[in-house]
Amino acid sequence: MSQSIPPPGSQASMQPTSKPKRPLSGYNLFFKKERKRFLLSRGCDPEPRLAPGGKRRHARAHGEIKFTDLVRMMAQKWKNLDDTKKAVFNQQAAVGKRKWEKDVARWKEEEKKRVNLEAEQANSKQSKEDSEIFYCSRTVPLASATQISDAIAASEKFSGNNNSDGQCKE
Repeated sequence: MSQSIPPPGSQASMQPTSKPKRPLSGYNLFFKKERKRFLLSRGCDPEPRLAPGGKRRHARAHGEIKFTDLVRMMAQKWKNLDDTKKAVFNQQAAVGKRKWEKDVARWKEEEKKRVNLEAEQANSKQSKEDSEIFYCSRTVPLASATQISDAIAASEKFSGNNNSDGQCKE
């Protein structure tokens, strides 16, 4: 089943794609099972059929019932379901949630390592660039060798100092 791409700037588009997806709730697990059972009882294929090009068909592929009517029917069944049967679905959801929490904790550690590695690489790149840049507190805080020599030449021109060694006076 292909995933649709969320619009740019939406909350979903800002989530990393590697982050584990949230588990289904007890009601969602019930809905999924009952929908499949309902459609099979009507002789329909419960799996969405794909249109040419591999995209999911927009309209109800089974042609039996509107989704809103199906939701109303399933919500009523869920309300009327006894607590012991609800507990089975809620227990499955709790197991899924515990697994998801472990997966998220593992993912956060991996993300932290990845971010730290990227920061280290950026720092090493910055330190390499810093070693190629000279520091002179009097003329320019951070400057290239050409900028420093130009600044020294300009200061010598105005001060009349002929210091040709390129060092800044403190």
